[in-house]
Amino acid sequence: MLQLGRLRCLFVISLLCAGAALACDDEPPPLVLPPVVPIVRPELLSPRPIATSSAFDLVALDDGAALVYSPPSRAGGGVRLAAMDAFGSHRGQDPEVFSSVRPEGLSGPFVPVDAAEVEAASGGGRLAIAWVARNNGVFSVVAALGEATGRTFGPPTTLGLTPLRTVGGRGQVAVAVSESGIAEVHWRAGDGSCEPLAQIAESAALQILGGSPELCIVVHGERLFPDEPAQDSSSWTLPRSCDHPIGGAAFLQDRWYYGICARAETGDSAATLVLGLNSALNTVHAGPILAGCELMDLVAVPDAVVAVGRCGSGRRLVRVREGGRALDRIGEVTPSVDCSGAHPVLKAGTFSYPLAGSVAHLEALLPDSLAPRGARALWTGEALLIATPIGREVSLHRYQCEHGELVRTNGP
Repeated sequence: MLQLGRLRCLFVISLLCAGAALACDDEPPPLVLPPVVPIVRPELLSPRPIATSSAFDLVALDDGAALVYSPPSRAGGGVRLAAMDAFGSHRGQDPEVFSSVRPEGLSGPFVPVDAAEVEAASGGGRLAIAWVARNNGVFSVVAALGEATGRTFGPPTTLGLTPLRTVGGRGQVAVAVSESGIAEVHWRAGDGSCEPLAQIAESAALQILGGSPELCIVVHGERLFPDEPAQDSSSWTLPRSCDHPIGGAAFLQDRWYYGICARAETGDSAATLVLGLNSALNTVHAGPILAGCELMDLVAVPDAVVAVGRCGSGRRLVRVREGGRALDRIGEVTPSVDCSGAHPVLKAGTFSYPLAGSVAHLEALLPDSLAPRGARALWTGEALLIATPIGREVSLHRYQCEHGELVRTNGP
């Protein structure tokens, strides 16, 4: 009887072990992963029609950014403003800064006025827009000053006629805005006598450019005040203009800076004159720099204005400080972009510019792979927005720093 009990115990233990062995041989239950949550990115402003490849600009607003553009005549012409948030998402409609309307009493065909070039700048709570209006083959410079929200503008002011040699390129007009909200517009006003040459003639600029030709171009400036009529601010005559003489504008530390391109007496070599003007409108410096290069733009960084020239396949940078009394020539460089946390860092040789608050016209400091020729670039504080003309449209791309790299974050 005892032996039988032992056999039963052994039988039960064997069954348990066999069951355990079978359980060990079973496939493990499938691994259940959490659901993948797609990254939803803010929508980007859709493409806008433009009259020419330079009939647009990107500008910072108090609470975001704006694409300022001129539709072609067949689409109504005029100048419009598309307001965006800091990620490039459209807000509301595209209000008109300037509307082209049929003149009273006109019985024949009417062609709306559009713009061949659009430039914009902001500062001190104000937004200034200047454009080259195209009206039946006649070109004039027009400007408007409004609030930096982009919602309200004063009436447009026609500043004067400008001779335009080539439609579709920049270089007829530039605008800058001071910290107090005063705007200054410089444009090519036409041709004139070189006698006497104003201000620039007394500098080393003409000595390097060479001689005094019989015919000079006139570069004129106009200052726009909030709620006041525009006032003449400055005027210069300059020999041997480049095809696109006005190369950029900036305001820094109570001084206005303008880049103007002229050619030497012999050959086609171009030289850039950076004019530094103090608040009393006295020319502090007019120094020929970037010889043989195409001036791309002037970019205001915290301690200097950087003149950037395209020299063949490379770039050349010159830091202009103290109104032009100090020039730091960085030399020929290749631009690149690194990331420090969520903020891009623009680099070119020994030059390094960490982006913090919003800043416009950065395209000259970006590689062509990001900002090809003709593009405009703006850092909003959250994203790098780049507007590129493609045919008769301007399209927007957005870039942000993620995981230590600058990546395109368009769309969903």
